[in-house]
Amino acid sequence: MPMRFISTQSEFFHYLAIAGQRKAGWLRGVQLAGAFVAGPMLGSYLLGFMDYQGAFWLIGASFLATMGLAWGVLSGRSEALRRRAEDRPVSLRKALADLFSHRDIVETSLIDLVAHGSLMFYTVFIVLIALEQFHASRDEAARLVALQGFSFMAALFLLNGLLARVGQERFYRLSFGVAVPGLGCLGTAQELAQLQLGAVLLGLGLGMLGIVNVVRLASVSETLGRGTVAGASALSGPLGALAGTAGGGYASHWISLQHQFLGLMTAMTIIASFTLSRDSRGFLRRVLGASFAGIFKLAVLLLFPMALAALWQASALYGWTSQQILPPPAVVWGTLTDLIASGEVSTNLWISLKWVFAGFALGGGAGLALGFAMGLSRRVDAYLGPIFKALASVPMLGWIPLLIVLLGIEEALKVAVIAIGCVVPVALNTLEGVKGVPRGYVEVARVFRFSPLQLLRKVSSRRRSRPSSPASACL
Repeated sequence: MPMRFISTQSEFFHYLAIAGQRKAGWLRGVQLAGAFVAGPMLGSYLLGFMDYQGAFWLIGASFLATMGLAWGVLSGRSEALRRRAEDRPVSLRKALADLFSHRDIVETSLIDLVAHGSLMFYTVFIVLIALEQFHASRDEAARLVALQGFSFMAALFLLNGLLARVGQERFYRLSFGVAVPGLGCLGTAQELAQLQLGAVLLGLGLGMLGIVNVVRLASVSETLGRGTVAGASALSGPLGALAGTAGGGYASHWISLQHQFLGLMTAMTIIASFTLSRDSRGFLRRVLGASFAGIFKLAVLLLFPMALAALWQASALYGWTSQQILPPPAVVWGTLTDLIASGEVSTNLWISLKWVFAGFALGGGAGLALGFAMGLSRRVDAYLGPIFKALASVPMLGWIPLLIVLLGIEEALKVAVIAIGCVVPVALNTLEGVKGVPRGYVEVARVFRFSPLQLLRKVSSRRRSRPSSPASACL
């Protein structure tokens, strides 16, 4: 099967350059049509006349029939001529290192990994989720698989023209913008209708990701070789499918199947940030480098958090610490997903953010005003400077008992604690910035009769530029 896939995919890259991007999803769409439509229908029909063994023999014989098409379609001559022209033996390690140092190959491989993992996890486990957790009938559960499959194929066949109109970056944004909410809807669904909505969104999003990935791979195959790129694209998809099915089944001992959709949503969001952010692309290139040494660096970066997670799991497994002090990871994850599904996390997060913003606005504004006042006025600095420095040396825990007496334990206490924590660093940094302005700039500004507002806006803001003269700084 990998040999058939690579040969078909490499020839499809060749014809895609001729036919244009509007056919980008057709190969994948035909494959899915065979897997989800033609295969099950033909299998059900054959089992009415023969047993399973006979059906498999007939299906196996059908592969031989495609050999007649191969002579006319899969010529492979241009690829063979290109390889003969190179005629340089390259080790497998170096070939893979050179291949996966290319940004397009790395990004599309990561996307395929998560996309195929999500697709196969959904396909294998959605029926079980619908039957056990939503008490759906067998027909309703089976329709969830068909709904996602037909949405996937509809995107592959019908949305190719949209890519040509909006461009790759916007199409990626649309794709992730549909797939990520689809996974979130599946992970937090309370009713069967929400599962159906998530199935449609997931199918459309994954289909769109498949289209844009094929276009990117086809463009780089002209320089890296169609067979080479097709082989690279054949690695990530099956690996993601294996991780989605085997990993999902193994993880179901600790995390419910439905809540694992939230984990897939997190992974998809991370991949989207890598793909859509220029900074993350630069980070990815720096980490991966040009060889397997880059992959080793990435493994080292992940080693410490993975070791902590393993130590945490071992502590829970062997009872090194009490579960009241350090609950097992599965309990923490399950509680988190339950709180997200119930909406408690979003509600409490909004309340906390209100306190943070209010405290930061109050403390930051007071610190900014105090820093400017002490920096611009010697008299204010003489009066308030010693008092401020004395109060700034008091740790935050020392303020809490007094604040409880004055404000109680309601929201005002929390806002005041955040405000006091902001006042000191903001005031000190503002004071340092004002005092760092050369005195000559201030004197020239006073000659030009600058108002206090102009003094702050035009003179203090020139500290970074370091002009050649005080007059040029003011002007």
